[in-house]
Amino acid sequence: MVELRLHTLQYTANFAILLFVGLSAILCRFWIGLMICPQCRSAECFRSRRSGVFDFLGTAAGLRPWRCHTCDFRFYAWTVAVSFAGYAHCMRCGNFDLRRVPADRVPLGVQSFVKRRLGCRAYRCDLCRLKFFSIRPYRRILPSMVAFQKAVNS
Repeated sequence: MVELRLHTLQYTANFAILLFVGLSAILCRFWIGLMICPQCRSAECFRSRRSGVFDFLGTAAGLRPWRCHTCDFRFYAWTVAVSFAGYAHCMRCGNFDLRRVPADRVPLGVQSFVKRRLGCRAYRCDLCRLKFFSIRPYRRILPSMVAFQKAVNS
């Protein structure tokens, strides 16, 4: 009976941690802007409605359509835009503003053990505090502060 209570408490604690991690990722995306436009680098993007077969097939792969409010560019994204997915970013919140950390600071796990042995770079996301290894090249991509002007056809 005591063993059952301990397992129940452990599962409840694990669920609470996962719930906190999920909520913190949602709040991180809310605070820093939901998405960065690959064309004008604006953070004023919103979800676009799915239309057509490709949009619904992309949903099976986890892609979501987005539209930039500044330049009207329509693009697809997971946690980050597809064109930025080749660069190191936080898997939880999509942040590109990462810090290098020593490899021994990343928690142990099966993948982290292999990546540590391969000599992958270790990063830490300041927004959600996730520590991870990445084989992707680092590129700091931040939202643009300069207003984007649309081309006017005369």
